[in-house]
Amino acid sequence: MQSATLAKTNWQDLLDKVSQRSTSQKIAIQINTPSIGAQTEAEQVQFRGITYDPKDDAVSIETDSLEHFVRHPSKVEFAYEGTGLICIEIVDGDGAAHLVNFTPPLSFPELERL
Repeated sequence: MQSATLAKTNWQDLLDKVSQRSTSQKIAIQINTPSIGAQTEAEQVQFRGITYDPKDDAVSIETDSLEHFVRHPSKVEFAYEGTGLICIEIVDGDGAAHLVNFTPPLSFPELERL
């Protein structure tokens, strides 16, 4: 497995492309905070999209049953194998890691250029 930390200038474009590639992906959302540890917010939910809004400085993860926000993100990282996107890790301003795990991995040819 490989990983790539995205430049902030690319967040909006690449996250929009992830949303466009998604068709029937299931995801899990986990939050890992320094004080509490790992918590699962959702498992096997239908992924609808992920966006970065630079005006609000927030990432929004949409599913068929919830919308999860990451405010003031400091890092966005993709974990992948070949052209399969396995996980997106978003670290918020407080140091909590928000993980979006794709099942199965999302086909994302743009990974070859990271």
